[in-house]
Amino acid sequence: MNRMFFYGFIFALLLNLHIQLFLFPLSMAYWYILPISSVIFYFLWKKLDRLKFLSRGKFHLTVISVILFFILFRAGLFSPGPINVQDYPLHYFATYNIAHNLLPNLQSTVGPTQHFQLGYTLHFDYPVLASVMISFLYCVLHQIPFWAVFRAIVGFSFCLPVFVVYFISRKIGLKSNWAMLSSLLYLSWSNTHIISGMFSSYLSLGIGLISLYLLIEYVESGSKHFMVWSSLAASLSFLAHSLVFVPLTLVFLSLIYVHKDQFTKKEVLVMALVFSCTSIFYPTAVLNRLDYVIYIFSQFPHIFVHLYNFEYIFWNNFYIQSSFILLLSLPLLLLDYGDRKIDSILYSAILIFAATFFIDFLQTPSHQNQLLSIFVNVFEIDRVIFSSRPIWSILCVYSIYSLFKEEGRLIQVVKVVTVGAAFLFVVPYMLYMSNAWHSSNDPTFVLLHNDTFENYFSLKFDEGVFEFRPNQEVMETYDFLAINADNSARVLWEEALYGQLGGNIKSMASYFTDRLFVGGVYIGVILEGNHGAYDGIFFGKNITDYSISELKNKLDEFNVGWIVVWTGKSKSYFETQSGFDRIYTSLEGLLVVYNYSGSRRKFVISGSADVIEVVDNKITLNVHEDSKLLLSFRYEPDWHAYLDGIEVPLEKEGILMSVNGSPGNLEIVYEENLLTRVGKYVTILSFSITLLFSIYLFKKSRSSSQH
Repeated sequence: MNRMFFYGFIFALLLNLHIQLFLFPLSMAYWYILPISSVIFYFLWKKLDRLKFLSRGKFHLTVISVILFFILFRAGLFSPGPINVQDYPLHYFATYNIAHNLLPNLQSTVGPTQHFQLGYTLHFDYPVLASVMISFLYCVLHQIPFWAVFRAIVGFSFCLPVFVVYFISRKIGLKSNWAMLSSLLYLSWSNTHIISGMFSSYLSLGIGLISLYLLIEYVESGSKHFMVWSSLAASLSFLAHSLVFVPLTLVFLSLIYVHKDQFTKKEVLVMALVFSCTSIFYPTAVLNRLDYVIYIFSQFPHIFVHLYNFEYIFWNNFYIQSSFILLLSLPLLLLDYGDRKIDSILYSAILIFAATFFIDFLQTPSHQNQLLSIFVNVFEIDRVIFSSRPIWSILCVYSIYSLFKEEGRLIQVVKVVTVGAAFLFVVPYMLYMSNAWHSSNDPTFVLLHNDTFENYFSLKFDEGVFEFRPNQEVMETYDFLAINADNSARVLWEEALYGQLGGNIKSMASYFTDRLFVGGVYIGVILEGNHGAYDGIFFGKNITDYSISELKNKLDEFNVGWIVVWTGKSKSYFETQSGFDRIYTSLEGLLVVYNYSGSRRKFVISGSADVIEVVDNKITLNVHEDSKLLLSFRYEPDWHAYLDGIEVPLEKEGILMSVNGSPGNLEIVYEENLLTRVGKYVTILSFSITLLFSIYLFKKSRSSSQH
């Protein structure tokens, strides 16, 4: 064995134990795992060969499956109904509309902002693969409830990277027990992304790791269909979520560089072409609204500060929470092991490490400009680090595996302590996820975050986070609006910026009520606050600073008929103003609904016309006379007006739309523009052709191998 590797391993192990036992509160609370697991391992060491079932791959996959099932069961994933935690309502409502409107009818819809919620653009903020998967399965398995399909894909997304890490570990030569350790080390962190609703990140990571597995298979076998399948999987990963694109690209480039003698320029070009064509839909969707995308991502670091806090994200989430996998991987730099697959993975891990610092440097305000805002802020440090965890986990286990192949009394002691440290790292996280995700007041969450789950996420539950039910007063208010409001006007709902009403539950308002709302989904209220209400701020201005006439003009502009408020100052304001009648107070007084008696209940602000119908992607009006119509609908470039079948130009008035009308039937239709249509059709066509071509290569390879 390389002596420098051994000394480096001991140094890394001791430094890791120092961090785990003295700096990391989750391990400190379970410090007894180290001596117990070390003693048990010592007595079993010489008898492991007799336990044949421990060397079987199915046994280890079963253990991983049982652990994942137990965690998700305790978290309430198998409960009925929508998931109402953090960002899940946003994704649930968007996917629900795709499944019920877009996919069955093959028509254009206005994306995640159905029911014409003013104040939010039509831009797709998330790639669509997860939503399309859920919608497609729901349409095929139409007898299964939508919520069941949605929850199944969430669970699948969470579990997929864990299993793929196992198979990649096996592919690079690790035995089943070591591959299982790789999977468990990857799983051992706080995993707040899955709680926050970012399940598409896990789906993207899992598919990206499948792509890596297929590329390694191509390096070993030389069968070109694996290369094509790898490119297809990489494009699906990008369509599932763009935020893991940077780290996975670095892994691919490292693998191709190290094995450059096995890749011709033509093959690399084919891979790049397949990836570009099959994933082109998302870039075209972004380019379609580039100005808005630049604006959104330039605002993110100021609004979601925690996602760009390098000190917190890197040193806490990555270094402290990943001390074991990170430190015990580094000794590989000192070992000449002669395996090019490990070389490529190690180089990619180092590149991702460097990219983290570089991205943080570019995200500082002094180095930002418009182009960097969209290019750099999209790659949150948080998500880059998240994507690198499986790479470091595999390297860590390979480093331990390299040590375990050696013999010696001192090495035997180091082996025992290493296993104890591994258990000290893995077991507390398994306990953390099974307990903290089950009850919002469980103390294990406090150990990791210095706060209760209830305060951290503004959520309270005692039977699993995925079984969380929205605030009862919120649901009662939804029930009231569904019965007592109608779609002749909109509802203006005062949102809570820090989740006091239950996270993003506002984005499910239309789902629960089938009514029209002002302000769009939760994130839209924050980013475009001039067109919504939250925490006493109405249309970008403190409610107490409004004159009654000024506020009524604003309400008339957005055709508001009902107002729901929760803050004390908003209640006081509307109680003292004429024209606002309190018609409902929730059971404990949290929410109050006011009827705006002066509302004109008309979507035509000026001009002579009546709205006949408002559906998902079409507004139909009857125009009485020549006049310029100002409509209470948000202007977007993809809306087109047709007067008796002849297109007439739409104009932008503030955020609203206007059109010159003449007597007749006026239809305003949302249509995908040419760029979006081309991107969608190129993606579908390229994927289909490439898949058929890869099947041809597969059959050709099998035929030649048989001969």
